[in-house]
Amino acid sequence: MTSGAVSILPGLLAVALLTACGDGQEEAKQASLTLRDLQNAEYPSQWPASGRAKLVNGRFREPAAPGAATDILVRATEHYAFGDLDGDGAGDAVVVLESDPGGSGVFFDLVALLNRNGQAVPLPPVPLGDRVQVNDVAIRNGNVQVDLVKHGPDDPQCCPSLDVSLPYRLEGDTLVPAGQDPSRDSAAPSTR
Repeated sequence: MTSGAVSILPGLLAVALLTACGDGQEEAKQASLTLRDLQNAEYPSQWPASGRAKLVNGRFREPAAPGAATDILVRATEHYAFGDLDGDGAGDAVVVLESDPGGSGVFFDLVALLNRNGQAVPLPPVPLGDRVQVNDVAIRNGNVQVDLVKHGPDDPQCCPSLDVSLPYRLEGDTLVPAGQDPSRDSAAPSTR
């Protein structure tokens, strides 16, 4: 080998190492979130004393009050979707959380999770309602669509009857309604 070839070799090695490091960072950025990420994230929540619910295998539980016989339960439901919400090419997600604070209500929230270098970063929850029935959640073209049955003006809490489809979009680090929430008059009564 000539001395000129030997002096070029360290430079080529440095370029190869920098390229390899850059590829690894790009792969981490592009990695999609998984169901396991959703089921083990720490979510903002109004119900726990700390204001946070750290799910383990999809569930969080703590006493409703010191010495109380009831617990606060927050769980990830089977309603979730994956897709790119912020246009950065990394796979984000949304999930519906069900919260039972130990009283008569059961509250549902939509939470977006942004992919920040392979880590799930939950955004503030969007309330969907008390004892609603979620049918589907999807991410299409960077927007979120939630199909659910909510309460009409004469519905008892047990039995919502209005089918609605709620669109959301990401604005900064917040999910906001992308259209008008259908009024009770314009929503279609369910035929259950």
